[in-house]
Amino acid sequence: TAADERLAGAQALWHEARVSVAAEVAQQTSSIRTCLAQQQVAERDAQSRGETSRLSQLSERAGFTAPATAALARASAAEAQARASQQRMQCDVEVKALVALTGWEEPTLRTRLAQPVAAAPDTLFTVDALPAQVLAQRPDVYNAEREVAAASADVASAQAQRYPRLTLSGSVGAAQVRTGGVTTDLNTWTIGPLALSVPIFDGGRRAAQTDAAQARYDEAASQYRAKVRQAVSEVEQALVRLQSTAERSASARTAAEGYRASFDATEARWRGGLASLVELEDARRTALAAENALIALQHERQTAWIALYRAAGGGWKL
Repeated sequence: TAADERLAGAQALWHEARVSVAAEVAQQTSSIRTCLAQQQVAERDAQSRGETSRLSQLSERAGFTAPATAALARASAAEAQARASQQRMQCDVEVKALVALTGWEEPTLRTRLAQPVAAAPDTLFTVDALPAQVLAQRPDVYNAEREVAAASADVASAQAQRYPRLTLSGSVGAAQVRTGGVTTDLNTWTIGPLALSVPIFDGGRRAAQTDAAQARYDEAASQYRAKVRQAVSEVEQALVRLQSTAERSASARTAAEGYRASFDATEARWRGGLASLVELEDARRTALAAENALIALQHERQTAWIALYRAAGGGWKL
């Protein structure tokens, strides 16, 4: 019946809530891990710039470095300290958001986050194929499908009301009566009354009800098609992002390693007096940007995997 179909669709929506919460927790956890990785980079950078500033001040006192150059080193160190402080603030905000989402105690959560974890894999789960049946398991798609079935049942019920109906009531019973030592068996039965409903002169009410039920069916079918198109679009977008991040990963890693090597070499030259502080800061800035870009790309790829998990209705376990 229509009520049964709607009940089945409503019961499926709990799965949507479960998948949504799982995806949100995974997304927030990935954001925190990314923030903490960027915080480590910022703190290393601040430490490095602080050491450069210290050496520049010593060189200035000895008369080997111009005051303007030492001032540049101090400004660079102060900028790095401010950036590291801002990054720590951002990570604290991310942690508190996860506390609110999960309901865990903050000290317990921070203890778990402080534990070392292996680097996130490029592939969170295996996807050999994505058949249409996978999309059909999405709670919103399934619920829309059940609504179509319920609307179809409503149309059939409304149409049945337009046809004549015959009702016949009656009963058959058995009883025993014992009087004066004599037992008498009695069978009782009744048939009727006979009722015949012929919906001819109802002012078009039943026809209107049928038309309304048909309109609700058309609406449900349209919404179902829209849900399916939305599901396909979300899956396609997640796959496109996965493909894009996969193509960029190797280049981003090579860039980060190359700029880091260039900075190390420039720093060694600067310590030996063969490179200026401007060259050192430029190499440092480039290496820092490349390292942060690699971390951001890894987070983008994890986000794409989570989006695919969610778009497919939670068909796999993270």
